[in-house]
Amino acid sequence: MSKLFVDEIVHQSSQGSGTITIGASGETINVVGTLQNNGSAVGKTNTPAFLAYISGSDYSVSNATWTTIGFNNAIVNNGSGFDTGTYKFTVPSGQNGLYSFSAGFQMESMASGNTIEFSIMVNQAGGYQSTISDIISASQTFKRTTTRVVNLSVADYVEVRIYQNSGGTRSVAANSAYFSGYKIIE
Repeated sequence: MSKLFVDEIVHQSSQGSGTITIGASGETINVVGTLQNNGSAVGKTNTPAFLAYISGSDYSVSNATWTTIGFNNAIVNNGSGFDTGTYKFTVPSGQNGLYSFSAGFQMESMASGNTIEFSIMVNQAGGYQSTISDIISASQTFKRTTTRVVNLSVADYVEVRIYQNSGGTRSVAANSAYFSGYKIIE
C-alpha cells in the first residue's frame, strides 16, 4: 500500500470550481480524523438524547387526575435536556428540529370497566399530544408503550402523563417505566 502525504489538494483549474474525485464507484473511502466542509465538521449526532426511568419506589397516580410520571433517574442525558426534578425534556438552545420520543409503563391490577390514558404531551396545554386510551376488560396488570415523532422549537417541553379512574390511587411500577427521546438527524 502506498501513502500520499500532502497539505492541500486543489482542482487543476485552482479557481475553486470543478470536481475532485477520490476513489471509484463501489470503493470504500476511510476518513481518519474529522471530515470538514469549509472548516466546519461534517455529520451530525442524535443529540440531545436521553433515557430516564423511575428508580426507587413505585410512582403513585391519583384517581381521576392527569399525573406527570416521575422519571427521576436518567441513564443517558446527552445535551442535558432532561430534568429529573420536573420529569420533563426541554429543547435546549440551538436544537430545534424533529425528535423521536418513546415511553412505556406497567401499572398494578386495574378492575374491569376502569379507564386508563397514557400520553406523551408537548407543552401540556394546546400542544401536540399522543394519547392511548383503554377501557379495562378484565382485572389485569396493565402494560403500554408508545412512540411519537414531533417537530419542536427551543424551550418546548415534553412529558409523559397518565390518567386512571379506578376509584383509588394506583402505582406505576418502578424500574418498569421508561421515557426516552433523541433529536433526529436531518
